[in-house]
Amino acid sequence: MGTCYSFVSTEKIKDLGAFSRKLEHNFRIGGRVPNADPMKSYLNEELIKLEPGSDYIKEYNKRVLDSAYYQTHKIRKDAVRGIEVMMTFSSKDIPKDFDFEQWKKENVEWLQSYFGKDNVVSAVLHMDETTPHIHAVVIPMVNERLSAAHFLNGRERMANLQNSYGDRMEKLGLTRGMKGSLAKHTDIKEFYTAVNKQKIKELPQPKKHESTKDYYERAQKVFQESNYQHLDELQKKDREIIEKNTQTLQENLELANSIKKTQELIREIEHRFGEDKDTVLKKIDTMNHLNQGLKSYPDQDFSNNVFEGMREILRFEKEKTKRTRKEPEKSLDQILDEAKKELQK
Repeated sequence: MGTCYSFVSTEKIKDLGAFSRKLEHNFRIGGRVPNADPMKSYLNEELIKLEPGSDYIKEYNKRVLDSAYYQTHKIRKDAVRGIEVMMTFSSKDIPKDFDFEQWKKENVEWLQSYFGKDNVVSAVLHMDETTPHIHAVVIPMVNERLSAAHFLNGRERMANLQNSYGDRMEKLGLTRGMKGSLAKHTDIKEFYTAVNKQKIKELPQPKKHESTKDYYERAQKVFQESNYQHLDELQKKDREIIEKNTQTLQENLELANSIKKTQELIREIEHRFGEDKDTVLKKIDTMNHLNQGLKSYPDQDFSNNVFEGMREILRFEKEKTKRTRKEPEKSLDQILDEAKKELQK
């Protein structure tokens, strides 16, 4: 069984007309909705209910009028009036023990926890399309003021939203995907646009004596299942490519950090010894050759005398250095050892 992913996406509502369009779509008002099976509309469920006789515009106006800030201030023309949040999962690889009722409950609790209970005015579950999903409408009031930016603006805040939702869904066996991924989940409008573009060229042929209604229902089912399956496969392939590229990018960043540390060490050596790295490397190589030569020289008594003489000279120089200036933070041996390791990577 493959991995089952959870998805959350958002769309800003910038005017009152958009509230009306969202209401019509979410509550199936005013005609048939594309990609929805009218025979299954009875399965849809209002998880967070509007007040009787209310709608999205009335809920928005109520919160603005109740705000002390807007008693003395006008709403900015470019203010974002609301946020629509869509939550779903890749139903093809759903775990066998998946608890759908708990999924609904977790989504409602996450919405109210993340955006504020009073801000979430509606949440509707759609079961009349191929993939179950929830549309929620949020009036983003923060400290008595409209502030969609508080939840959505900037890479860090969007990452927080995705991480928060992903963590909540993990307990249900759903996977958010690679954290820090470059993948950007398509917004709600792009989701439906993508579905509509994946149209099959041939519908099934009518059966003998099949009524128009029966043929419509059968063709609609074939159309939806084929399109959603194809779209789901494309999205999975895109995610695999993106996450592979993300891993490569992370490896490159680690390499860049290593190079940066090496460059800093080179600058430290050049500053400490007043010489460029090539000269320092030559001296390190000379010292290594000298060390190997002392170990392999046939006359070991002579080698030991030379080695002891070098140690005595080094101790003398270090003592003299202590008297003339502050002892460096790292010993000569430490600096040379680090330099050799970093520059040979």
